[in-house]
Amino acid sequence: NASAQKTNFFLRRDSHSLPEMAGSSVDEKKHWDQIPGKQGLYDPKNESDACGVGAVMSMKKIESRKILNDARDMVVRMTHRGAKQANENDGDGVGIMLSIPDEYFRNTCPFALPPATEYGVGNFFLPQQSQSRNACVKLVERMAKKFGLKVLGWRMPLPVNSQVLGPYAQSTEPFIAQVFMAESSTADFPEDFDEMSDNPLRQQARSHSKSSHVIANYSLETKLFLVRRAISLRASELFICSFNSRTITYKGQFKPDQLFEYYLDLRSEQCTAYLAVVHSRFSTNSFPSWNRAHPFRRIAHNGEINTLEGNRNQVRAREALMTEAQAFGDMTMEKFFPVDEDIGSDSALLDNVVELLLAAGNRDLAEVIMMVVPEAWQNAEHMEPEKRAFYKYNACLMEPWDGPALVAFTDGKQFGATLDRNGLRPGRFYITEDDHLILGSEVGVVDVPDELVSFKGRLRPGKMLLVDFEEGHLVEDAELKQRYATKKPYAKYLKDYSIELQDHLGPEAKDDAALVEELLDMDVNDVKDPVVMQHILPLLKYFGYTVEKMEMLISPMVKSGHEPLGSMGQDMPLACLSKLPRMPFDYFSQLFAQATNPPIDPIREANVMSLVCPIGPERNLLDPQPESCHRVFLDTPVLCPRRF
Repeated sequence: NASAQKTNFFLRRDSHSLPEMAGSSVDEKKHWDQIPGKQGLYDPKNESDACGVGAVMSMKKIESRKILNDARDMVVRMTHRGAKQANENDGDGVGIMLSIPDEYFRNTCPFALPPATEYGVGNFFLPQQSQSRNACVKLVERMAKKFGLKVLGWRMPLPVNSQVLGPYAQSTEPFIAQVFMAESSTADFPEDFDEMSDNPLRQQARSHSKSSHVIANYSLETKLFLVRRAISLRASELFICSFNSRTITYKGQFKPDQLFEYYLDLRSEQCTAYLAVVHSRFSTNSFPSWNRAHPFRRIAHNGEINTLEGNRNQVRAREALMTEAQAFGDMTMEKFFPVDEDIGSDSALLDNVVELLLAAGNRDLAEVIMMVVPEAWQNAEHMEPEKRAFYKYNACLMEPWDGPALVAFTDGKQFGATLDRNGLRPGRFYITEDDHLILGSEVGVVDVPDELVSFKGRLRPGKMLLVDFEEGHLVEDAELKQRYATKKPYAKYLKDYSIELQDHLGPEAKDDAALVEELLDMDVNDVKDPVVMQHILPLLKYFGYTVEKMEMLISPMVKSGHEPLGSMGQDMPLACLSKLPRMPFDYFSQLFAQATNPPIDPIREANVMSLVCPIGPERNLLDPQPESCHRVFLDTPVLCPRRF
């Protein structure tokens, strides 16, 4: 009974339904996030999506309406890369991240704005119920004051055209507001900040927090980030699409042709930009929602993260070590964890991590992406030593976020795009004579006369495309990566602190090799030959080979030299549950992706796959030091007892 439910606004969401407020109508809209909670075999954390991504920009930072018109054409022409729901007018989600249209906001807002980049702006999804919405607004304004910011004003509600929405999107439509903030001369950081957290783990850190913090020297971007994190971790009924001083995100549960029709800001001819990143979502085997639409705050992603569960666990474990960062001074970082805001999307978690690493202040955005989505470096014999050392050093700090992925990223100062090491997602781009760059999952999404095209290219596996808006030009992959690879003496750090276990082991055991050679030299005439019965058959039994494996797997390999293929499925019990002895590798299975399954064979796919792994204690991810690579590198996680 909804009327019997208690309203507890500041608890994290366990159920995605909103309690009815006193005096509310039964016809009020549902909460904008209607994703089911964990139940049975379903867990929202396992969801991912595959989509269409594109971007249009002026590399010289010249704002124009044409940028947004081209972005609109691009996302509409990638409609087939998104998805529709049961109703023709309901989509999986579409969004656009654009450079802040400063002049448009000055003409639209009924309050004065500081110079461009000296104020922050964000689009907020708020509850439709007035009581919850007012609580959200008070929380936002209170957190702004705590972190030395002042609210310049609200555009509330943001002008929209709800009539273009499908029935499901209308039933979950949020109240959308836009808030503007700038730096204030005073800050009132609370001594009881940890008390405000509903997370018991965070409350345990109260004794370690300092009673006062000097935040006046923090940059505007740092303050905006801290405010956003503080708000997001304390208000489950509120979602912040973006909140910074250079870009703003408009998104929702639309079809591509509804995006510019819904947001009246985007329809205005006075709204201009030098950068626009668009995304059309196809939520593979997952639920769409307003907040899961891309772009997020720093990235737009096409693909899926196959290593997601490991990445999520590692991020959670590292939180205990992330106690300080250059940009945050003496502030205790535990107050702003967990990193994962639990949106239930692989892309959202990646965005949370990228946003945090960028906010920490010691890495550029391109450097962050190089760390989380590295190219294949372990077996790249011709790679520059400095670049190999960069990747190896960063492998000690964070494992790769692997999977078929095209990641577009921007902070307003840089725009970039990269493919994963397998290169299993398309990305093509044009550069025009007037210094515009057009990137898309497909060609033909924007009309460009041939005579205006100065260069055509495509993203390649592990390679990065980067536009530096401060420099006003495209930075080539080799130049870009060499710039960051030589930023610090990574090779020296590795030589001084890392340990190669291979260098400390004795020679490989020869027993197995000698046995194999002996068996190969034997002359076997019959299956009942004593050699078979005394030498070969016991070994087959020891290692779990069955008659079926010999006839269906080994025999075709011997006769034809090809790997046997079949599609009969697997109806045997899991090795860990089987009552029969099983081969060791039966206990290991690939976690299949939902759309694309790249090979994970370190022998035949050695150019993109390696078993090399660092082990040992890690250090603070937010504060990299020379000692951060003080770990042991194993060539393989399978250790031979005779060598250790």
